[in-house]
Amino acid sequence: MSRRAAGDITDACANKTVDVIFALDSSYSMRDSLRSTAEIVYTITQAIKQNPKNRVALFQYTDTTEELSWAFKLFDDLNSEELKEKILAIQWQYNYGEDHGLAITTAKEDLIGADRRDRVARTIVVFTDGESENQDLSPVVKDTLCNGPSIIAIGIPTEQVPAEDGKAGLEAIAGGKRDKVLTTNDANTIYEEICKNLNLEQLLISIIYNINIKIYYSNWK
Repeated sequence: MSRRAAGDITDACANKTVDVIFALDSSYSMRDSLRSTAEIVYTITQAIKQNPKNRVALFQYTDTTEELSWAFKLFDDLNSEELKEKILAIQWQYNYGEDHGLAITTAKEDLIGADRRDRVARTIVVFTDGESENQDLSPVVKDTLCNGPSIIAIGIPTEQVPAEDGKAGLEAIAGGKRDKVLTTNDANTIYEEICKNLNLEQLLISIIYNINIKIYYSNWK
């Protein structure tokens, strides 16, 4: 697996402001891929954080709320070494299942709960092999997309779930948007996808939200 240092990665986010939450599937089938996946996350995080306005968060999940664990959140002010330590400390949770709906909902609520900055691209990036226990993700995904954040599914083929077997699960996570499903371990490709221009839908939701907030608070004056 080839990995690039932050200095070698493109500057796709240099002139954009982003809030990104990485959700890392740490169920049984992903146990042997967690270290290499964490290294990819670290490379991307380094690149995103080169713009001090950008914010990043990371949590790992299985199929229970109790085992959903935040490594760091959007408001945490960590230096490069602290980020590296927390990201590379990710380990298998000794659990066999995964709940992608729980992961997406958790990320959405944290993004919406954070202070909403205008013209900020909000993205949830889910790293998983796509294994799913026949879970209907459409209501959760639809609600998330309607609230503004985009969802990118990163396919991590594993011994238990080869790439082709995880395809349907990955597409479900991404709301059926095949262009939001990446099956690559190249950090630069993932980074560029995260840092694409704000699409019209995100921009309109951001503007409308901020107008409503201003109206709400003006009524209290």
